[in-house]
Amino acid sequence: MKSKIILTVVCILALLGYGFFPFGQREYSKINDAILKGEAENIGVYFGNDVDLTLLNNNNKYSKSQAVKVLKEFFKKNPPLEFSSNSNRTYVSGRMTTEDGESFYLNYTLKNRGNQLIITDMTIKHGIF
Repeated sequence: MKSKIILTVVCILALLGYGFFPFGQREYSKINDAILKGEAENIGVYFGNDVDLTLLNNNNKYSKSQAVKVLKEFFKKNPPLEFSSNSNRTYVSGRMTTEDGESFYLNYTLKNRGNQLIITDMTIKHGIF
């Protein structure tokens, strides 16, 4: 009897973490890890066909491939050293520190499109959050 209760609790916790909420911690972790490593291609996996990207003071709507190129160039000039973030189900904000000691405020919004999480917009600005 006790083992059935434990099994039921474990199953419920697993469902809460992976099944019921469309915005699981796994995706945040993968995107945040890609930001920390400066891997624009791995961030781009989560872009839709286009994305609103604000980089420093330049705001544009880019195609997926253009946005990846812009991020690659940014990370080339500003290699990340640290990234810490806070998130809710649809919005992530954080602070990225570069190897040169610069701080950037970074945020992005996720939306569920079908069975896929999409980054709809991303902002990177000088400063801290």
